[in-house]
Amino acid sequence: IVTWTGEHTLHLAEFDQLAAPLKYIVVRVLADNLAAMIPTDRVVIFPWTADEQFDVEVRVEVSRFEGSLGKDCSIVARWSILHRADKRTTTGRSSHAEPAGESYASLVAAQSRLLTALSWDLVAALNGIPR
Repeated sequence: IVTWTGEHTLHLAEFDQLAAPLKYIVVRVLADNLAAMIPTDRVVIFPWTADEQFDVEVRVEVSRFEGSLGKDCSIVARWSILHRADKRTTTGRSSHAEPAGESYASLVAAQSRLLTALSWDLVAALNGIPR
């Protein structure tokens, strides 16, 4: 886990690590959240096979996912939703912050809440609800 300790300083926590690389965790958590929130029994993570058939494609680009112990964690992401039937695309930007707490466990919990907030933004867009 890497955290900000100053304006230009990062700290690598040697003994506090995530169970998998962050990019895999983010993708899996977003997919699991969408499957539970929509609900659907079918969420496919890229890369998918050429014969996969689906109605909607969701793309997310996370540009910031960071935090500092005792301060805040934040996430900033741009996303797009392609409705394949009518080729309509919805785009948006999500930005959320959560208090990180004083421990790495609380920081990771805050980051989990941020991914949930991003997931709700995607669900709202999928349902056509402006946020």
